[in-house]
Amino acid sequence: DGFKEKPFLGWGPENFEIPFSKFYRPEIIKYSYAETWSDRPHNIMLEVAVGGGIVGIASYLILLAVPAYKVLFRKKDLALNGDKALSAGALAAFLGQGLFLFDTWSALLLFTSLLAFIDLWSERTSKAISENIVVGNGHKNRFLKSASALAILAVTLGWVVIPVRASWLAAHAEEDLAKRDYVSFERDFLSALEAFTPYRDDLAKILADDIIKGDATGTVPKEVTKSVLVPLAEYLEVSANNHPNVYALVLRSAEVFSLAGEYLNPEYFKKSEEMADR
Repeated sequence: DGFKEKPFLGWGPENFEIPFSKFYRPEIIKYSYAETWSDRPHNIMLEVAVGGGIVGIASYLILLAVPAYKVLFRKKDLALNGDKALSAGALAAFLGQGLFLFDTWSALLLFTSLLAFIDLWSERTSKAISENIVVGNGHKNRFLKSASALAILAVTLGWVVIPVRASWLAAHAEEDLAKRDYVSFERDFLSALEAFTPYRDDLAKILADDIIKGDATGTVPKEVTKSVLVPLAEYLEVSANNHPNVYALVLRSAEVFSLAGEYLNPEYFKKSEEMADR
């Protein structure tokens, strides 16, 4: 369903949570309450297709198709049959496990090592062509490499580094809580709510759990709880309204509004009842 809605460019890498929440089927809850939150799909092709659309899945398949072509169809490469057999088997194994699992650091390390191994025994480009590229297009290539590097850095900053700040602040808030540094906890907590992040819904659940559990166990003083309840409740309400079938968000919203009704204003109990009725 997520792929069908955004088939060309997808929802963005590591964003499976968004279509999961949007297309969540409430009847799934009969299997277990754990089914209300998403993990990475145990299928690389599905994950890449949802995250990158047709462009993403085509790019990913090229990473497999090019070495597969070298191993299976290129006759000019000077390689032992054993090297080719090992390479073909490893490529098939990587593709096969990817249909039932997601990429891990260790799997990607092995895959890049496999690509290096294939490149090691495959035939190199002729010396004349190499010299022509270096001599004839050296300045042009340097410009393209510099421009590409700047573009990659800009994209990394905009879509990776900046959004991570919200998670960083949330992690610091939890550290502050463990140290019982409530002044820093309140500051980092509120800053996390204001920070830009595409993982808003995950962040909402994490921050809500900190307050709900902290209040229940007495590890967060009531004055600190009171100071963050209203912005947290409003933050949760937006996420719950965006994903009304994700009961994990709706339940936490009901709980936080209930605390606001208890500590701040009984009017918030109405909001809590609305969420609980859902």
